[in-house]
Amino acid sequence: MGISLTRAAQWTMVSSSTAKLASTPMNESLLKEILHFVEHFSSQHPQEAEHVFEEPLQWSTTLVPSDFKTDYDISDSDVQSHERDSEGHPLLQLSPPTVYVRSFSQLSKLLHLADDKKLVEVRACLEGKFESNLTKEEGLSKDLEVKVKLFQLFQDMDKQILDKLLKDISEQVRLNPKAVKNEVEILQMFCGGGDKGLLKSLRYTSDFQFSNGYRAPLWRQVQGDICYLVIEPCDTETLYITCSTAGSFLNGVRLENGYERTSDAYEDLVTLLKSRSPHFADKINQTYRVLIVCLIKKAEVALVYFRKTSAGALPGELFGESSTESEEEEEQPYRHPETNTDLPSEYWQIQKLVKYLKDGDQIVTVDTLCAMMDFNLMQESCQMAIQDTGGLKVLLNLLDTDEHKCKIGSLKILRTISHNSQIRRVIVDMKGVQSIVKILDSPVKELKALAAETIANVAKFRRARRNVRLYGGINKLVKLLDCLPNFASLTPSQEEDIEVACCGALALWSCSRSTKNKKAIRKAGGIPLLGRLLKSPLQKMLIPVVGTLQECASEESYRNDIQTLGMIKDLVRNLSSDNDELQMHCASAIFKCAEDKQTRDLVRKYKGLQPLVSLLHKADNKQLLAAATGAIWKCSISQENVTKYEYLRQHSVQGLFIQLPIMIIIITEEALRQCQTSAKAAHSLGVLLSRKQYCILFLSFSCSLKVRSEVKCYMIFG
Repeated sequence: MGISLTRAAQWTMVSSSTAKLASTPMNESLLKEILHFVEHFSSQHPQEAEHVFEEPLQWSTTLVPSDFKTDYDISDSDVQSHERDSEGHPLLQLSPPTVYVRSFSQLSKLLHLADDKKLVEVRACLEGKFESNLTKEEGLSKDLEVKVKLFQLFQDMDKQILDKLLKDISEQVRLNPKAVKNEVEILQMFCGGGDKGLLKSLRYTSDFQFSNGYRAPLWRQVQGDICYLVIEPCDTETLYITCSTAGSFLNGVRLENGYERTSDAYEDLVTLLKSRSPHFADKINQTYRVLIVCLIKKAEVALVYFRKTSAGALPGELFGESSTESEEEEEQPYRHPETNTDLPSEYWQIQKLVKYLKDGDQIVTVDTLCAMMDFNLMQESCQMAIQDTGGLKVLLNLLDTDEHKCKIGSLKILRTISHNSQIRRVIVDMKGVQSIVKILDSPVKELKALAAETIANVAKFRRARRNVRLYGGINKLVKLLDCLPNFASLTPSQEEDIEVACCGALALWSCSRSTKNKKAIRKAGGIPLLGRLLKSPLQKMLIPVVGTLQECASEESYRNDIQTLGMIKDLVRNLSSDNDELQMHCASAIFKCAEDKQTRDLVRKYKGLQPLVSLLHKADNKQLLAAATGAIWKCSISQENVTKYEYLRQHSVQGLFIQLPIMIIIITEEALRQCQTSAKAAHSLGVLLSRKQYCILFLSFSCSLKVRSEVKCYMIFG
């Protein structure tokens, strides 16, 4: 633990000889790790726990004699443990407020007695004579074997703590001088103006700036400090703030404690001010919205907000035109209008936003993404603007950042513009599918849903579907289907799970148009999960699920699974839905699965023939009509089903055939092939149509003289 305390712990000097652990998230994490190690030391290493320190650990404790129970000699002013060393010294002694501990066994017992004050005791112990005592406890052991084992344990613990802290640090937002300067300059624009402004004033404590952009003294730069600010809010006392690479926080200047941290660290200056000033928090969102409107309307005002301005610039210079160099297009567009006059104003506004997106920091990036989403991104000119200026590359790069807000904004834009076939191909060319697939592993449900929905749009052509499979996307998408919500009473978390599952099913639906992807979905265990979701009452869930099943039902293995897992009953049930698209996919799935006699029997058993026939009356929906007609023909292959169609002679089905001759001919081709070998099957088809209509169709396809002659007899004699 010596390395952790010297390298990772953050100390503050109270006096020339006394140091205290600072109240920082890193120190809190460090204390918890040490506490966990000490608490379990006795149970995991009982022999080493009995090792006696040559010099005791000592610190000022919050415990009192009444906190100790058995195993101790307790008096009004003193507590001693029954356990003693070879010289008769107690291994634990309390002389309030100081406690002396000579072994890990007693240290572990003391922490258990401390109950909810465990972290306080660990902190006090470390701030006591910890460093020198630790050296003695590690280095001066009477038993060489125990000494070596202790040394190894401490080394392992050091490594674990440092690895944990390093991971925590890597996940934190790291500020830099440029980002801080941009944020300060933006906020300074809105200082003054009384209660209408965000702040009364904001200034640096030093006007001197080093060549690296820092304003803090060199000896504080080593600690990560970038600069110091004095901010006067409209509704609270003056704030003295330190901006460092670890974030922004209040320092101790006002309390005469110098640069030491006196608050939590925030990811940026705006977040800190929102936590300290209700007036600032109330005004900031409104101000940002007004600013973005200005950005859309006037490029000059946008320049002030989104691009770095030179120090001491005059008002006229601030509103000057931007550099021509910064406005050059980075990529040649795939198509251009003949003249610039053909382009709407939105084209140029979005191009300007893309350039700000490239140069902005985290806050500016999020706001720019929001501004872009205010446009109609389904409009081709807006999509061209993003593509022509290299915006697709920027959006895809944002997917590899650690900032969730940037990822969400980027995916929302990609989800919309990926409806454009040209943009889909560019996304694949830029290896964007790989970045999107990675996000499917994110713990953030909204990110997973957006990524899956984007894949559903992109995977409309073969190369995109292949990339999804090669980058492991099929397995990840199948995992998104694994949810077991109680549809009767959904919690907010379950609603999010359902949304993720719906988007996952949409993506699998697009990917299932590839034969290899169908096999990959089945191998990943997708069929049982689709079957479970098929029982959902939600149409937004059922449509992509049934769509995926009907795509995959072209494979015999899928048809067998659909039959054995009891999905035919659910498909038949949804034929009675009030949603035409859902009815169409269910009828199409039955059409493909009815190749097998057992499936045809199940359709009849679950009373699916009547709903199929009822769909024939929706003559205005040709796709639904084609699917229903196909399912009816396949089911009519079984003689048991033919009798169910007898009553159709009383219905006006003949008119249907006259209206859509080509459609019906195409759909019934498979059934007619079946009829070529069976005169009985030929008769079953005749039940559904008038004699003349049926026989004209059949004679067009049939090549069997025997069957042709039987059909002619049927025409003559009925």
